[in-house]
Amino acid sequence: MKLEEIREYVENNKDDSDLAPDELDHVAMCMEHICKWYYEDYPLGSFLTAVVRNDLINAVLQADATNLKALKLYAWFLTWNLPADWREKANSEKLGYPIKHVEDEGDTSHSMRSDAIDEENTWKIMHS
Repeated sequence: MKLEEIREYVENNKDDSDLAPDELDHVAMCMEHICKWYYEDYPLGSFLTAVVRNDLINAVLQADATNLKALKLYAWFLTWNLPADWREKANSEKLGYPIKHVEDEGDTSHSMRSDAIDEENTWKIMHS
């Protein structure tokens, strides 16, 4: 899919996500990166790696404030716009940056990593 098509998809499916136009542009760009990853082996960063690996915890911990609001859009996008084998591809190869799992931090008593990109907003969303 081309960026313009993805942007239209995001606009039509934003539901109640309350994303501003510049945030929709950002989400569309990230979705374009997912398409490039699938079709062209484009490298992904830690957030999109977690998304395509269907790793909710790390997707939330790696997401910026915009992407936290768009998680449902990513789920829909992967389900309805990529070939069905995207999960196999994501789990069969080394992708992007290594994801630092919560249990890798040593202290598993907390559900938050101290170096989360948007720590305050992530905490608010997780505890609301």
